[in-house]
This record gives sequence, structure tokens and C-alpha cells, in this order.
Amino acid sequence: MTESLLRIRIRFPLRNPDLYAGVFDIYGGLRYNAALGIFLDTDAEELSQFRHYMICGNHDMYGFDIDHIMMGIYLRELGIPHVFEIDDGGHDSGFYLPRLKDGFAYLLQDVEPVGE
Repeated sequence: MTESLLRIRIRFPLRNPDLYAGVFDIYGGLRYNAALGIFLDTDAEELSQFRHYMICGNHDMYGFDIDHIMMGIYLRELGIPHVFEIDDGGHDSGFYLPRLKDGFAYLLQDVEPVGE
């Protein structure tokens, strides 16, 4: 994926917050194709339009916990509320699947139902 396409994939939600409830990053992977850098270059005004939920295992074989730490520090420095959690586990569905429900519940708690 080219960097310009990646910027579009990250910037589109930030510029269209009415279409997105939040940022839900459970598998990490932002370091690929400069996505982490793009996130860290995004200003507080854009990032504050979303809920941010990030979890990772402390035994993640890819080191994505480091990405989450950097994202958590950045959001904290900007004063943006978020959920940041590193728990005992690895980079596998046994760790992540049980946490999906909590993550979606956090992101969607203030979203209006569609069609009502």
C-alpha cells in the first residue's frame, strides 16, 4: 500500500467523524506503512472527535504493545479520553476475541441507532 493511499485510509475517518464511532485497535500493526507516524502527526482536534480503544497482549510477538504505548502516551498528552490496556496475553484470538464485546460497547455507547 502506498503512503498516499494509507494517508487517505487514516484521514478519511478523521475528516468524516459522522460516519465513524471511534478507533478500535486490538491487533496493532500501525507501524507498517507509516500508519503510526500518521496517527502521531494527527492533531488533538481531529483525534478528539473519536473514542479510542486500544488493547494488546504483553507477549505480543510482533511488539505491537510498543505502538499502543506510543499511542496511549500521545492521547494522554493531548488530554483525549481513551481506553489503553496491555494485559497478560499474546497476539492471538484467545486474547483478543473475549475483548471484542467490551471494545465495541465502549465505542458505541453514545451512538444513535440507525433507522429508529
